[in-house]
Amino acid sequence: MTREDSEFRKKFEASAPAVYDMVSPYLIDDHSETTGSSHEFDGFNLAALKSELDDIESRIESAASKGVTFTKEEVSAIKHKVEDKLAQITKGSEAKDEAPKDAKSTAKTEASAQQSDAEDEEEEEKEPEPTTEKKKATISRGKLDAIQRRARGLKAKADQSAAQQIKDMETELRKDLEVVLAHDLGSLDEEGLRRRVVQLVLELKDRNRWEAMRMYELTKQHTDDVVKKYDELLRDQSERYEDLIRAEAADAASRASDAADQRAEEHFSRVIFNKEQQWHRNTQEALERQRAELARDMEQKFAQAKAQLESKASEDIASRVKALGALKDKVKSLQSALQKRSDNEQLARNLRQMSLAVLEAQDALYKRPQEVGFALQKLKAAAGGDQSIESSLSALSPRILHSGVADELDLLQRFESVYDECYKVALVPDENAGIVEYAVARAVAALTFRRSDAPASSEDQEFHLTRARALLREKHDLAASLKEMECLRGLVKNTASDWVAEAKDRVAVEQALVLVKSHLSVLSASLSK
Repeated sequence: MTREDSEFRKKFEASAPAVYDMVSPYLIDDHSETTGSSHEFDGFNLAALKSELDDIESRIESAASKGVTFTKEEVSAIKHKVEDKLAQITKGSEAKDEAPKDAKSTAKTEASAQQSDAEDEEEEEKEPEPTTEKKKATISRGKLDAIQRRARGLKAKADQSAAQQIKDMETELRKDLEVVLAHDLGSLDEEGLRRRVVQLVLELKDRNRWEAMRMYELTKQHTDDVVKKYDELLRDQSERYEDLIRAEAADAASRASDAADQRAEEHFSRVIFNKEQQWHRNTQEALERQRAELARDMEQKFAQAKAQLESKASEDIASRVKALGALKDKVKSLQSALQKRSDNEQLARNLRQMSLAVLEAQDALYKRPQEVGFALQKLKAAAGGDQSIESSLSALSPRILHSGVADELDLLQRFESVYDECYKVALVPDENAGIVEYAVARAVAALTFRRSDAPASSEDQEFHLTRARALLREKHDLAASLKEMECLRGLVKNTASDWVAEAKDRVAVEQALVLVKSHLSVLSASLSK
């Protein structure tokens, strides 16, 4: 029957309430803490002892983090304080020898500590080597961190080992108590129960003394291990700090030497720089003076050379301007001569074209009178805007340019018939006469002998007809004959109107060609001058 059996507890409390009240403090509930830190042994609280150990560990850690070391005297004082506490706890108690279990626990603790040390050493070995530049800045902090990690590891492993051992002892004690309490409780009477209670109380006292002694041994062993580890850490730290101090001293000496060298170098650099600056200033001043003197000399020479060049240039420019003026006059005369020559050549070309056009028009007038209009158009195009020629040609009738003029021989042949008709009409006494009068006039004209010479009276229409006929037949003067025909009146004039119109067109063309030829003669005469 175990301590977790609630029926056993109820039965025990109902059968022996007084005994249950005495032993109930030793029946620890499963729901309480199993580490043993909250239980008391003979009036001493293990939680207080653990808190003091934690405080000591925290002080060691804080001191390590701040770079403070514990001396051997301080470690011994801490050790004595812990031993005094444990002595107070175990005072008046008796210890039982359970060497196999203690040896096993001690071996386990030492193995855990060695494993922790090995892990810390591996972590230190795994840490990468810092560079030469960063090693001086990180060596102290790295060593302190390593010490802190090792201290925390030792503390954690020692706490874990002590807690496990206390838990094991509590478990065994509870089992023994349960076995003792459960043994023949139901068969004892009241006197037997009293003796059993006294026996249990004495048993519990012995058990408490044994547990306290064992706790003392464990705590002492734990404290010794911690002190040993911290002694090793302190020695290691002391050696490391000595190495660090030596390295820092060497580094400080090196830095001091480097600083002295640097100061000397800076001093010499400043001296050299000042000398260089002074030399540069002196050189610059000398160069400025030379530059100013050279500038003055150059300005004087430049002014003299400029004056000479300006006078020479002005004379040269004047002579060149004069030569250019003469050349300009020559060029102008040449340009005028060339322009005149070009104009004369153009005029000569135009005269040749117009002369050819006039000759072609004359040839057409006498040989192909129907084509004289086309020849006149070519003459107008060849005139090239000549006002005299264009005015002469513009005075001609549009039908001349369209259908040409009548042939001169044709006009002579037609004049006889026109003359006969006009003569017959001239014998009619009145313009308003009828058919009879016209018939009589025709008969009279057929019977009348026509004189070849002109009548005496110039107002007679027969006179003009006869004169026109004589001029045309004897002199072939179409213009004079046309002038006489224009003197006719009335029906006679109307009878000869068609012939007069055709003759007038031919005469107009002949006169226009005469005017054009005379104008071309004038232009040719002006061109030859």
